[in-house]
Amino acid sequence: MRLENKLKTNSDMKHWYFIGLLLLIGVSSCKRAPVEIPVKELKRLVLARGDTAAYNKLILVSADKKRPEDNLIYAMIMAHRYNYAPAYSEVYNCLERIFATYGNVMDDTTKEMALKYLNEGVELKDYNALSILRSLYEEGVYLPKDTAMVEKLDEEMKAHSPL
Repeated sequence: MRLENKLKTNSDMKHWYFIGLLLLIGVSSCKRAPVEIPVKELKRLVLARGDTAAYNKLILVSADKKRPEDNLIYAMIMAHRYNYAPAYSEVYNCLERIFATYGNVMDDTTKEMALKYLNEGVELKDYNALSILRSLYEEGVYLPKDTAMVEKLDEEMKAHSPL
């Protein structure tokens, strides 16, 4: 009887060892879902600290909703208060998208403000600002066509490429 109990116990041990191994593999292979920060908290982090990660996430969340006006104030705050280079080109983008949404082009006063922000981004060597300004000169949108400026901005973009 003792031999039978040992065999039974050995079999039980193998069974529990196998279950434990499966659980260990299952738990270790689980991927953690990214923690979603509520939009209200992202806004607070941007306003209170100039948190660039929160700002970038806020821009992405708002872009999904296709409401550029939601981003405009935060882009302006990040540009003015925190001098965050990508925010300058985002101000331009927001203004452009707001007008485009309603089938309009920017009026002269808004265009002047938008280009001022874009040029600030260029001064800070923001790649997106350089790229947008280059396109405007190439296509003659809001600015006269200027191939010399296109070439100059191409050089700047090469020097400041994020890749």
